[in-house]
Amino acid sequence: KKGSMADKRKKRARRLPPRQVVVPEGLENSTPVGKWEKTTATGVKPKQEEQPEVKDPGAEEKAKAAQLIESQRKSVATLTYIREKVEALPYAEIAAALKENDNRGYYVLDDFLGDELASEIAAESTSLLNSDKLKPDLTHIGSGEYVSEIKGGQDQYADCPRCVEYVVSLTRFMPPLLDGEKVMGELQSLDSTASMASLRAFDRKARLSSLELLTPGTEEPPRLFGYANGGDDEDARKVTVLYFLTPSEWTKECGGGVTVRSIGGEEDGNSNDGDVLVEAKKDRLVIFRSDTCLLRLNAWKGTDELMNGGCLATHLVKSRS
Repeated sequence: KKGSMADKRKKRARRLPPRQVVVPEGLENSTPVGKWEKTTATGVKPKQEEQPEVKDPGAEEKAKAAQLIESQRKSVATLTYIREKVEALPYAEIAAALKENDNRGYYVLDDFLGDELASEIAAESTSLLNSDKLKPDLTHIGSGEYVSEIKGGQDQYADCPRCVEYVVSLTRFMPPLLDGEKVMGELQSLDSTASMASLRAFDRKARLSSLELLTPGTEEPPRLFGYANGGDDEDARKVTVLYFLTPSEWTKECGGGVTVRSIGGEEDGNSNDGDVLVEAKKDRLVIFRSDTCLLRLNAWKGTDELMNGGCLATHLVKSRS
């Protein structure tokens, strides 16, 4: 009797030796399929997949709009503030002072705009100087003084908004009040729609560099006295307003300011006993007739601690009508 196929397989299995299980290299310590080992906590949280940041497509535009609104708000507030300061000036006193000594007088007012706004305007002056947006004063080469006209416009307003707002407010609101006191007499009036303005900034480093080039023992020539309008009767400039942009610690020894010529003095650089020094001082306003007040712009010197100073000059012009 032939055995079944199952019996034949059993007999063959008893004759063959057991096979060795060969584990592929690299998997010797792997957990067998179907069997799970207990894991030990390491205290490190599993890294979560970072979700891409969802940006608001209008966020940048909103930020720009908010910045523009804040800038406009600041501008309106500054213009209003300066207008109030201009209108609050004692115009009867100013007129009387300017008419003294055959219209050769002047008027000085301290603490005109207050420390905060005065500091903002001074900071703009220094920023323009440091960014090379001012030109050397060619009338006083080597003085460390730099100048620029203040005309307004989009580009200049972006660089010095407070300077522009100061000139705009002064031009708009001071002329009618001076006219009310007959500063220019009965037959002349000032224009409230136009003026001539400039910024003067001082850099002590530039001045010292220039002085090193001079021959030892050589001194700077004395500055001459003159009129703000150049002594030209046809010139439109009639009233000049200086506003000083110096640090609070600035003293007479630091220079700047103006010297008003005594009656009968000549247009030379020599000093007379009757000359009056009006020092450069932070937030100081000086007003005088452009065509009749003889004065001198004094050289700026500064100190190693006080390197920068400046002045805004606004010339109010005669009305064209």
